[in-house]
Amino acid sequence: MILNFGQGLPNAIPVTGDWDNSGVTKIGVFSNGTWYLDMNGNGVWDGPNVDKLIPNFGQGLPNAIPVTGDWNGTGVTKIGVFSNGTWYLDVNGNGVWDGSSTDKVILNFGQGLPNAIPVTGDWTNTGVTRVGVFLQRHLVSRHFRQRYLGWWSHGYNYSRFRQGRQRRTTDSLEEEVMLHLRGLLFNGQP
Repeated sequence: MILNFGQGLPNAIPVTGDWDNSGVTKIGVFSNGTWYLDMNGNGVWDGPNVDKLIPNFGQGLPNAIPVTGDWNGTGVTKIGVFSNGTWYLDVNGNGVWDGSSTDKVILNFGQGLPNAIPVTGDWTNTGVTRVGVFLQRHLVSRHFRQRYLGWWSHGYNYSRFRQGRQRRTTDSLEEEVMLHLRGLLFNGQP
């Protein structure tokens, strides 16, 4: 049990990651655009000389939700923010938004979806973390959308998914797609 890490910080949201490529997942906190990362893994904020303080990454973005992942496959977990359907990912890991030519911005993935919850994971087993959104009972990853459904749009386009696939007995095409997604995520089969 870790006590008090992030205690007293306004709107603190817990985060986790392998901040130093040691193979050990450590804790952190995101509070109003400031990140506090436990670099030595002792579960105590030891100050910025030992642990890592990243100010202003996500500060001022409306409804900013912290996300973490290895955006470029180096083994080091980096930070990011999901804000109203736009993702801001610190690809080079310096804790500063360097613009989309260095870091990565993903526009309109999750925008307009009520109660969309950002999720991240290595959906393709490549060592690179991808983004997704959780909608009520469904997980929709960007990789899944690109591979089977085409690019994200306000209307659903299932034509690519249906090509060459036998229709299952389901109530709707959306249910068919979600059944296939569950197979991808839990059975590891395309």
